[in-house]
Amino acid sequence: MLTPLRYEPQAGRGTRLAGVVVLALHLLGIWAIMHIAPMREAVHKLAPLVVSIVSAPQRTEPPKPLPLPPPPQARLQQLEPATLIPVFQVNAAAAPSAAATQAAPPTPAATSQPSEPVSAVAVQPLQPPAPKQIAAGAVRYLVAPPVEVPMLSRRAGESGVVLLRVLVDAQGLPKQILLHKSSGFARLDEQALAAMRQARFKPQTENGQAIEWFVIAPLSYELER
Repeated sequence: MLTPLRYEPQAGRGTRLAGVVVLALHLLGIWAIMHIAPMREAVHKLAPLVVSIVSAPQRTEPPKPLPLPPPPQARLQQLEPATLIPVFQVNAAAAPSAAATQAAPPTPAATSQPSEPVSAVAVQPLQPPAPKQIAAGAVRYLVAPPVEVPMLSRRAGESGVVLLRVLVDAQGLPKQILLHKSSGFARLDEQALAAMRQARFKPQTENGQAIEWFVIAPLSYELER
């Protein structure tokens, strides 16, 4: 009799292969679980850095300062030699004249005779002589002052003597009239000043020349009885 064939060795190979595949899948899953979490954390850490770099504004370079003008010496060096020649010629011509004036010795006349100090003399202006006083009895009127008691003074019974200081010029005209002593009544004093302005005097002479003079002239105001 023929015995049936057994396939036990083939069935054992398939089981082993399946177990190897399952084991490999389990190892791959464990490896993936172990490596996926650190990769996610690394991505989260790197993401802000990438965003900040992209969104950062670009810095503009500051404007460069303008070049300073060259110093005066450099400008002179840049000029053409033809423009500097007249300047050196003028300086060379002026140098001997300045040296000659400095080296010129003083004149013997200035050194031989010392200058004497000049004394300052204060020049005072000439003052005219003071007017001469004439006594009231020596005065002669060409036109007497019109003495008159005012009407209001008559009604009020005012009377008295007014003394006036009168400055008379060389022609006999009253130059200045001042109240020397009041009569005690203002109306009489005002009338005396007005009357003396109308007076004219005989000129007074001294050594044959007419002079200015003054007098204390009394004017009397009396009421008629």
